[in-house]
Amino acid sequence: MAELAIDPGIKTGGALGFGSGEPPIVFLIERPTAHQTYRIVRRAKELADARGERLGLVVEDQHLARHARANPASTIHLARSAERWVFVAELLGAHVTRVQPASWRTELSPVSPVDDAGEKLTPKQRARILVPRLWSSLELCRGELGSDPLAPCPTDELPLDTVEAIVMGRWRLVGDGKHDRRAPKKRKS
Repeated sequence: MAELAIDPGIKTGGALGFGSGEPPIVFLIERPTAHQTYRIVRRAKELADARGERLGLVVEDQHLARHARANPASTIHLARSAERWVFVAELLGAHVTRVQPASWRTELSPVSPVDDAGEKLTPKQRARILVPRLWSSLELCRGELGSDPLAPCPTDELPLDTVEAIVMGRWRLVGDGKHDRRAPKKRKS
């Protein structure tokens, strides 16, 4: 199975990984339009079909502020960004999985939660450490996957949104995310 992992937002990071375990194709696109989203998912589906794999989409449901801290404009933008990816993927027949950040961050377990000085590391910092351990360099597309050129990029210089998409995609392909988990059914008393 091929997985297109998306970290939606104003800057959207993405990673297209394949079941064969080869390095993912990664991209970063600023303010993707509906047409760009469609073309990216369609290109990912074409690449998956060419390998005989089914395409899945894993998209992060963002942490959204609530009550007095909520910014309605950013909350609505994040929700629309994620929904656009989900809608297009379902339209093209891809299996969609929405995840909370706490779910895919289990993939960060090989990285110590504290640094050498004993300071606690954030999940973003741990993701920055994990990805270079996996690959020293990846092909990065700064723009629309399939339209803009890919260029080698050292993984320690990748944009953070792309790094998080890589870890999320890896979680879905080889980690705990391989199996959809559902709550057990309640027993009738």
